[in-house]
Amino acid sequence: MNRKGGVVDHLLSNQPAALRGDEQEGIHQMRVAIRRMRSLLFLFERLLEPHAAGQFEDELRRLGQVLGAARDWDVFLSESLKDAAPENGDAEWMRPLRELARQRQRAAHQAAKKAILEPAFTRFILAFRAWSLGSEGTLRSAFLDRPTKAVAGRLLSRMADKVDDRLADADPDDFESLHSLRKSAKKLRYGIEYLQAQYGGDSKRYYKRCNALQKRLGRINDLASATRLAGELAHGGHLDLTPSLGILASRNAALMAQNKKKVRRALRKLEHEDRFWT
Repeated sequence: MNRKGGVVDHLLSNQPAALRGDEQEGIHQMRVAIRRMRSLLFLFERLLEPHAAGQFEDELRRLGQVLGAARDWDVFLSESLKDAAPENGDAEWMRPLRELARQRQRAAHQAAKKAILEPAFTRFILAFRAWSLGSEGTLRSAFLDRPTKAVAGRLLSRMADKVDDRLADADPDDFESLHSLRKSAKKLRYGIEYLQAQYGGDSKRYYKRCNALQKRLGRINDLASATRLAGELAHGGHLDLTPSLGILASRNAALMAQNKKKVRRALRKLEHEDRFWT
C-alpha cells in the first residue's frame, strides 16, 4: 500500500503549477497521478475493503473528469490544430476556431483550479493518505499477512485477461472498442510498473509491447477528441467555423487512417507476447 503514498505526492507536487495556470504540465501531471491512483485501486480491488475503495474511486473519477476537460483543450490547441495545419499554424481558416477554443480552455482551467482549491479536495487527500498508509480497515483480513509476490501474478492476470477480452473485440474502425482497449491497456501498464520489482528484467519485453499499444491508441483518442471538441465549438450557430471544421475533419480522417495501421501492428505484437509472470 505504500505506493499509494507515492502517487498522492505526485498529485500534490503538481498542484502549484496547475494553480498558476502558466504551465499546462501541472494539469497534465495531476491527471496522470489520478489515473495512477485509480489503476492502483483497480489492481488491488479484490484485496481492498470495498466501501472505502468505492468512495475514493468515485471522487477520483470526478476529479479526473474536471482535470481531463482542461487537458483536452490544452492538447486541442497545442497539438491537434498544429497537426491539422503543419505548414502554417496561423492559417486564416484556423483563427476563429483557435480563438473560441482558447475561451473554452480558459473556462476549463478555471473549473480545474476551483476543484483543487475546494475544501473537499483537501479532505479527500487527507482521508486517502490515512487510509492507504494503514492496513487495518484497508485490506481484507484474509490478505493482511500475504507477501506481494504471492498475489502479484494473480493481480496481473486479472488485468491482462481484461486486455485480452478487449483485444478480441477490438476493431480499428470502431472507436469505442479501441477506447475500451486503451483504458484496459493503460491499467495493465501501470500494474506492471507497480509490481515489476518482483520480476526484474523479465517484465521489460511485455511492458514495451503494452506501452506501445497504449500510445498508439492514445493518438487515436486524441484525434477523436479533437473532432468532438471542434464539433462542440460549432454549437450555438457559429457558422463562421464551418470551413475550418471541414478542413480539420478531413485532415483528422487522414491522420486517423495512418494511425489505424500502426494500431493493427501493435495489436498483433501484444497478442503474441507471452505473460512474463506465468
